[in-house]
Amino acid sequence: MAASLVFDLGGVLLNWQPPQLLKSLLPELSLDDSAARTLSTEIFQSFDPASDWARFDLGLIQPDELALRIAARTVLGVEQVRRIIDGIPDHLHALPGTVEILKSLAQAASSLRQYPSSSTICRSTSKRPPATDGGGFALRMPQR
Repeated sequence: MAASLVFDLGGVLLNWQPPQLLKSLLPELSLDDSAARTLSTEIFQSFDPASDWARFDLGLIQPDELALRIAARTVLGVEQVRRIIDGIPDHLHALPGTVEILKSLAQAASSLRQYPSSSTICRSTSKRPPATDGGGFALRMPQR
């Protein structure tokens, strides 16, 4: 029997700091830390499972529709929102030490994959977690 280990990608394996992302991609807004956090909450809707971003993450809406939805409920224009969406893959780099940990886990595991509901951006770009064998991201550890 195999045990499963499931962990989050953003902020655990991959860099994910929405306020810093917004400050770097939208310099024309001159966001301070507080304004960047507020705008981040408006864009990502606190990652509520029913939010536009969650629906995008699950592949239920496409980037163009996501951009229109976010622009309709925030101060951002569609082009600015697209800049955010398009800029996320470059923001999602592996956190220090995680590649080595994943490689160790991959050697000990019977399977190491990205879980299907994790980020559409990760699934649709080359920004898959290192040492995974493709599509989903879950880990099956043999029982000892």
